[in-house]
Amino acid sequence: LVGLCRALAFLHSRGLLHRDIKPGNVLGRLSPNGEFAALKLVDFGLAGGHDDEVDLPGGTLDYMAPELLAHAPATIATDLYALGMLMYRLATGRLPFDGQDAIANSQSRSRAEAPHPLRFRPDLPIGLADVIAALVHTNPKDRPASARHTIAMLNERDGVNFAYETAETRRAYISSSGMVTNHDVRDQLVALRELMKSGEQPPNI
Repeated sequence: LVGLCRALAFLHSRGLLHRDIKPGNVLGRLSPNGEFAALKLVDFGLAGGHDDEVDLPGGTLDYMAPELLAHAPATIATDLYALGMLMYRLATGRLPFDGQDAIANSQSRSRAEAPHPLRFRPDLPIGLADVIAALVHTNPKDRPASARHTIAMLNERDGVNFAYETAETRRAYISSSGMVTNHDVRDQLVALRELMKSGEQPPNI
C-alpha cells in the first residue's frame, strides 16, 4: 500500500491522474520471505491531467469510483478509490460485493458502503483495514485527501513511521511512457524519465 501511495503522490503532484489502477497494472516481485517487494504502477494508457475533459469515464469497472459511473470527472479521489479497491481485493481475496457480475457489483457500490475488510479477514491489522475502508467510501469527501494523507493515516493507525517517499521509489515511479495516449502527458513522462536516467532527482513532492 505504501509503495503504491508513493507512486500516486508522485504522479498527482505533477498534475496527472492514472485513471486505471487495478491488479493488472501493478507489477512486483516476491521477497525471500514471500512478501511483495518493489511494487511498480504501470500502464499509463488512460493517464491524463486533472483538467482533461473526456467524453466517457475510463478505467476498469470493478475499480471505478461511484462518481465516475455517474459521469463525474476523474479526480485524485477516484484514483484513491481504485487503489482502495485493489488493496481490498489483495487483503481479503475478494471484492466488497463479490459474486455478482461487474455491472451489478458497481451498482451495489454506488448504493451502499463496502463492508469493512475485517468482516472477511478478521486477522488483518486494524489500522490497515481502517485505511482500506476509508479509501473505498462511496462519498469522495469521506476518503483521504491525498496519497500522502493515506500514508499518514496508516502511520497513525498502526503506530508505524513510513516515509512519504524514498530515493529508490522516486526513480522507479514511472516505468514506461510509451503507452500513454495523451500527447501532453506522454511528453511530461518522457521528460521525467530522462531526468531520472541522467542521475538528477525530480523536485520533492
